[in-house]
This record gives sequence, structure tokens and C-alpha cells, in this order.
Amino acid sequence: MPTNIKIIQTQDFIRAAPDGALDLTASRDLLKDLVTKSVTAGKYHVLVDTRGAEVRLSIPNIFELGVALAAEPALARQKVAILVPPEAKANAEFFETVGINRGANLRVFTDFETAIKWLIMKEQP
Repeated sequence: MPTNIKIIQTQDFIRAAPDGALDLTASRDLLKDLVTKSVTAGKYHVLVDTRGAEVRLSIPNIFELGVALAAEPALARQKVAILVPPEAKANAEFFETVGINRGANLRVFTDFETAIKWLIMKEQP
């Protein structure tokens, strides 16, 4: 059975305020919108590739983003893989924990191929 995967790059959702600072609210809302539309419209699994991000989020920002994404009911049904650079893995794993604890089906990866394998792997009952 084929699997549809939508890849979202960092530049697709990171937004800055006029002073150049991260606009967390706009970025969060845009990411939620992109993921939700991808998951609900076409039954896509989603790969969010953050390896090119120049912005590093604080722990409270990561928590807020994880809570916001996990609040989307579609994320419990479809998979979301978050691809991060190795140096960001610890913070990304915190994000993963926040999301999973709230019902999202997401995982963090530092390797593209491993992320794709997880997205196409059939879930075991």
C-alpha cells in the first residue's frame, strides 16, 4: 500500500518579527496549519525538516510548540517525523515527549533515511 509523505522545510513556517526576532506565534500557527492541512486533506504523513533552521528555540518555546501541535486531532492518526541536526537532538526529544504525552504520533530523527523508513512502516497493532 503506497504512503504519501509531505515534506515541510523550515523556511516554510519560520517567521520573524520586523526586528528580526523569531515570531513564535506566527511560526507556530503556520506550522500547525501546514501540518494539519497535509494530514487531513490527503492522508499524508509529514516530515518536518528543521536541519536548515538558524533559529534555536528556548525550552518554554519548544514546550509551547509541542502542546500546540499535539492539540490537533489529526496528529494522533497520521505520523509526523521531525528531522533535526544532531546538535539539536536533545531539545527535539523534549519536543517529541511533549507531543507524544498529548497523543501526537510523532518522532524525532537525525537521519533522513531512518525518518522516511519510520513514516512508511506499517504500525503494528
